[in-house]
This record gives sequence, C-alpha cells and structure tokens, in this order.
Amino acid sequence: EIVRSCYAAGLTNSKEDVVKIIFYPTYLKANDGLLNLPYYDVISGMDVGIFPSRYEPFGYTPVEAGLKLNIAITSDTTGFGRFISGKIKGESGVKVLKMFGVEKEKTTDELAQVLEKIYNLDAKELQKMQSDAYNTVKLCDWKELIPNYYKAYEMARKAR
Repeated sequence: EIVRSCYAAGLTNSKEDVVKIIFYPTYLKANDGLLNLPYYDVISGMDVGIFPSRYEPFGYTPVEAGLKLNIAITSDTTGFGRFISGKIKGESGVKVLKMFGVEKEKTTDELAQVLEKIYNLDAKELQKMQSDAYNTVKLCDWKELIPNYYKAYEMARKAR
C-alpha cells in the first residue's frame, strides 16, 4: 500500500526526482539483506527522519535521527513526542505531529504540509533546520536528564 501510494503521487525515484523515497520494511542492521549497512551509517545519509508512531513508550529513533543532523518528525502519541513538545518553541528541527484524538486525514495533511515546507527550503535553511534538530534532541542527553532520576530516587527513598 505504501509503495502504491508513492507511485500514485508521482514519487517514482527517477533520476530526475528531487525527492527520493526509501521505504524500508525491516529493522536496519548491517546484515539485513537490503542495504547491509549499519543503522547509523544509513541515517547519516538522510535529511529527514519520519517516525509517526501511533504508540511508543519513548521512541529513540527521532532522537538518533536528530543527532545525525536529520530533521525529525514524530508524533504526540510517543513518549519522546510528548516530552519534547513541552520543550520546543517555534522552529526546532523536530516536528511533533498531532495524532492523539485527531482524525487520520488531519495528521496526514499535517505531515504533507511539513514535508512540503522542508522540500521548499533552500540549502542554508535546510542546514539550519538540521542543526536545530541536533540542538533540540540534545535535551535528551543524560547530562540533562539524570538530575530528574536522582530527584525521583531521593523522593522514593524518603517515602519509605
């Protein structure tokens, strides 16, 4: 269905196409039989990572994408999406799609608008957005998060 939809939209990956679609129906790993490249090597060669999950407890793929200078697209039904939504203002290189309690068509339209905006960026704007994604996902660095764990540990210890 995904491949058929891409072809119907004129996304055929011809040499002249500016946008290339990579639909990868398996987990990336060095011996997966398709690209046979390590995960981080593959995502290092991309500009945008799209991860519109319906549910993930946290979901590190958008974080990993951002760390490799990819614009990251996730959803508000993931732990990461909910976490980062409260931290970002304006353009951040990370887009959180509204999926929770929203009709599928609205989310699809929102994703299409985001992708069209990215498509129309010039090289300098694209690089800035990728750099913004990197800086945004650094909020998930353990140096930033570990104080919360220490605080939770102390609260639990004192509650005994």
